[in-house]
Amino acid sequence: MPALSKSILSKIKSLSIKKYRDKFQLFVAEGPTLIADLQLSHLKIDSIYATKDWVENNPKAPAIELSSKELTRMSSLKTPNQVLCLVEIPKYEFDPKKLSALTLVLDNISDPGNMGSIIRTADWFGVQNIVCSMNCTDIYNSKVVQASMGSISRVKVHYTDLVPFVKGCKDAFAIYGLVVGGKSINKEQIAGDTLLIVGNESKGISQELSSVISKKIGIDSFGGAESLNAAVATAIVCYEFNRVN
Repeated sequence: MPALSKSILSKIKSLSIKKYRDKFQLFVAEGPTLIADLQLSHLKIDSIYATKDWVENNPKAPAIELSSKELTRMSSLKTPNQVLCLVEIPKYEFDPKKLSALTLVLDNISDPGNMGSIIRTADWFGVQNIVCSMNCTDIYNSKVVQASMGSISRVKVHYTDLVPFVKGCKDAFAIYGLVVGGKSINKEQIAGDTLLIVGNESKGISQELSSVISKKIGIDSFGGAESLNAAVATAIVCYEFNRVN
């Protein structure tokens, strides 16, 4: 079994930083379940690094066999798994005119776990596109990739300046902002081609973007919590959209 070269290790470790993901156009995914999902997707796997057990159980996969110690050296997880792969970052066309049904619009979502959960939620509810502000966390951050549980291969995520994007959609879409104290979703039928804007975990929707929202909606509280996690709140509205459409 060949030793892991320093250049390969250095390259893989560098992918924890966005500028190197952009440079190499690659991201890292880890774990048998996630890699199995990505192998069945349209995404192109660049290379696979795995332990002997994984290689023997996946004889058709063109994997490079490593020791558990070597895999640990390249992993970003606290408890490394059997397999790690490098995946090419896909390039999606972004044409607002082709958006339909429900599109999620994320404003400065900074927590990678939240971002991954929102992508997974979108996949569950059949949302095909997410549009992010330029200051949202990068979806190819390894924490986002792991939290998305493979949904990153089925949901298209775009980054753009949200204010002109939302203004340009006003004639064709119902535009809702999810805010604390907004009109109850139980009293608002969210139907047709819709943009749902979800704001930052602690600060909410930015003031500039808030000014171009048509309707502000909220989720009824039945307890004492001050707010809902962004991913949980998004899931509730996605369910409501699917219920009435």
